[in-house]
Amino acid sequence: MAHSSQTVFKSDKHRKKVMSLLGNRYEGKPTHLKGQQNLVEHVHERQDTAGLKASKKHQGLIKILSGDTVVLSEGDIQNIKNNLNSGNETREAKGEEYNDLIFNNKHGVRITEEQTSKGIAYLARANIQKQLGSREQHIVDNFKEFRLNGFEQAFNDYGNSWYEANWRVISNDGESFDYQGASKGIEITG
Repeated sequence: MAHSSQTVFKSDKHRKKVMSLLGNRYEGKPTHLKGQQNLVEHVHERQDTAGLKASKKHQGLIKILSGDTVVLSEGDIQNIKNNLNSGNETREAKGEEYNDLIFNNKHGVRITEEQTSKGIAYLARANIQKQLGSREQHIVDNFKEFRLNGFEQAFNDYGNSWYEANWRVISNDGESFDYQGASKGIEITG
């Protein structure tokens, strides 16, 4: 997904669906996901890695991922994915190191509010909604937050492989499901 400061909606109906899922039914007011956003913003400010040189960025990302409370930006997530899919042994090793830290984080890896909005918009798409069962729809309708589980290797019929982000969607009542993007739209993985 390209970086933008504004989420673009296909229609007013799409915007209302996304805002409804986020609990933000009033235009012009910021979305606060059950008071967690202040924590997310605070943590993200402390761990901003933008503009750092590659070696310092690597060490900075290792330090972030080693902490108790981790929040990743879209750039951080894309950086990890790019390393894993680079075809360069050194970069792939860094990507695997990041991925191991994500998988081993006992508190899970949070994402920014902007990424959360994009994730909700993705799950609100008609082709995705058709693939959700009643359990998954209940979780989306009672949405609390996303967590990044890590990156898992995907394969196609030709034997090619790449890494895809695996996400956990958590509802206000604590239920959750895991998914990753797929050619058909979404693949429920847990």
